[in-house]
Amino acid sequence: MKEKISLSVFLLIFSFSTCFSQFIKFDSIYFTETIGAGSHFGIDLEVSKSINSNLIVGANYSFYLRKAQSIPNDFEEGILNNLFFNLNQPIDRVVGIHLTLTKVNKINDNLFLNIKGLAGYSQVRLPEEWVFVGGPFIGDNYIYSYKTYHTTSFGFMSYLEFRPRKFLSIILGSRFIYSPKQTIITGNAGLQLNIIRS
Repeated sequence: MKEKISLSVFLLIFSFSTCFSQFIKFDSIYFTETIGAGSHFGIDLEVSKSINSNLIVGANYSFYLRKAQSIPNDFEEGILNNLFFNLNQPIDRVVGIHLTLTKVNKINDNLFLNIKGLAGYSQVRLPEEWVFVGGPFIGDNYIYSYKTYHTTSFGFMSYLEFRPRKFLSIILGSRFIYSPKQTIITGNAGLQLNIIRS
């Protein structure tokens, strides 16, 4: 249910940015996907439009995970968790929906150094209330429950954009997102599909 709410908010934000951009002449549309690794591991998806040769506005959806930081020191996994390749291990999860504004700095026709600001909403899901139950054997030696927090968040991303073809770019950069419950710092790499008006 909460994932559906997050998707609805994302679609609402992008619809707003789409309507607003109709009043501003734009040159290009961009579809970007990057994978990030560092404090967390995850993915960013973004749709954006240029409003002039130096500025791009967009809407970004992100999904990041990491091993839970609240795990007790004596936590041990049970047989079931090991059999299923730790797929059920406790994790921190952060889902973000952000409006973005990107400053484009052209180095040459094929290389750009861009700085992006992000501001919006994050849903942070954390395991809490750890209770020792003994073991482990079949199950883990602790049980816990997840709690979800809804917070504002903001950050920035600086990245190199290498454009070997007009319609395709390679993205390499770093990303920082802060919320009161979780901070994400990653290196990101991915691809961008460019629909560029001549």
